[in-house]
Amino acid sequence: MTKVTRKVRTVMFCAALLPFGGTLASQSQCLEPADDTIGVVSDRYCGHEGIALFYAGAADGIQTFFDANGEDPQLRWDSRECHQCGPELKTSTADGRSNTYEHLWGFNGSQGVSHFVAAQYCVEKGEGWFLPAIGQLDLVWQHRERIDFEQIGLEESMMPYWSSSNDPDSRQAFHQRFNDGEQGVFFKHFLRNVRCARSS
Repeated sequence: MTKVTRKVRTVMFCAALLPFGGTLASQSQCLEPADDTIGVVSDRYCGHEGIALFYAGAADGIQTFFDANGEDPQLRWDSRECHQCGPELKTSTADGRSNTYEHLWGFNGSQGVSHFVAAQYCVEKGEGWFLPAIGQLDLVWQHRERIDFEQIGLEESMMPYWSSSNDPDSRQAFHQRFNDGEQGVFFKHFLRNVRCARSS
């Protein structure tokens, strides 16, 4: 039995012990993100029930979860219509949600992320999804001993993952790879892996 299965079954077992007609409050049925749940894959995280996620830890106090399904597309950061888009954007290194829904969404008054292919992919997954900041991606590397890369389908090749963090000095975007943890900035029209995130 895996660590994941034990966590989920514990929640379900507690619910089954209730008296006839009784129900648990939603908070007691869900799994709280904590230090001991880093790396745990579950669809019962509080506030994200029904979505298969793994908890990666907190970046500047922001509890960060990633999609547990390993179907990472390779996408460009910008778009064909807006080559090297948003060169001077001042984004966060810890808050991908604000990067996606404030900085990129409001770029040039566009009120959307159509100029940013990688971010748009995450937004189109539904409410609450975003392209993670570089500090949030780095949580995965920091906790690599506790996160089963094979289980979550994380690509450990030389191909990096895009973040939503822009570097206004170089006018490039930050990325990180997970075979050695190296971070860097690169031209936005190049293809990189994309793994979407959520936060609470």
